[in-house]
Amino acid sequence: NPMLAATISGRLETPTSEVVNMFAGIESIYSFNGAVLKNLKYPFIGGSIGCRFLKMLPFLKLYIGYINNYSNALAILARYQKMPTFMSFLKELESDPKVNELRLLDYLISPIQRVPRYVLLFQNLIACTDPTHMDFPNLKKLIEQLQDVATLINERKRLSEDMQKMIDLQIELTDCPIIVKPSRKYIREGKVMISQSKQVEGEERLIYLFNDLLLCVVQPPPNSKSKPSLDFFLPLTDVQIFSV
Repeated sequence: NPMLAATISGRLETPTSEVVNMFAGIESIYSFNGAVLKNLKYPFIGGSIGCRFLKMLPFLKLYIGYINNYSNALAILARYQKMPTFMSFLKELESDPKVNELRLLDYLISPIQRVPRYVLLFQNLIACTDPTHMDFPNLKKLIEQLQDVATLINERKRLSEDMQKMIDLQIELTDCPIIVKPSRKYIREGKVMISQSKQVEGEERLIYLFNDLLLCVVQPPPNSKSKPSLDFFLPLTDVQIFSV
C-alpha cells in the first residue's frame, strides 16, 4: 500500500489509522480472490463448478464488511482531498501506467462491483446448462444466495453514490466547509431564484438538499473559468418554510 508507506515515512500528514480504515478489508478480499483463482485451476470432476463456489459462499461476508465501511472510506478520502500534499501524492499515484488511468475511487468501488458480476456470470452459465445436469441444482442455489448478497450491495451502493455526490461538491466548491458525513444523504438539487424581499429582483442560485443540510451555490457565468462558490449553507434544523 503506497499510501500507507508514505504515511508511515512522514511524507503524508494523514494519520496511519485513517489510511488503514480507508482500505479496511481489502487485503482479506484480495486473499479470498487469490484462493478462488487457485481453486478454479484444479481439474473439475463431473463439472462441479457450482458445488465449488457454494463452498466458498461464506467468504462473501468479507464483501459485506467492506461495503459497510465504504461510506466511511469515502468520508476519510474527502477530508484530505483539500490538502495540496495529499492531492499531489494522489496524482502521482494515478499517473503511474500500472494503474491503467484509473483513479483511487475507481479502485475503491471495484470490490463492490464484483458480486453483481458473479451473479451475471452464473446466470449466463445456468442458461447454458441442461436442467438434468448434476450441477444444475448447485448453480440454482448459488445464484439465489448470490442475489441476496447482491441486493444488500445495491442498497449500500446507493448510499455510496450519495457520498460521491458530496465528495464532488467538496472538491468543486471554493471555500466549502467539510460537508462529507457517513450519515448525510443527498436528496435532490435544482435552480431557484433568491431575493431578500419582494421589491428586490431575485438572483439565480443552485440549491443542493441533503437530509440534514441545505447548500446554496453561486454558479459562474457561462464560458467562465471560475469555479462555483458556496453562497451559504444551513442545517435543516435552522430552516423554516413559509407560504408567501
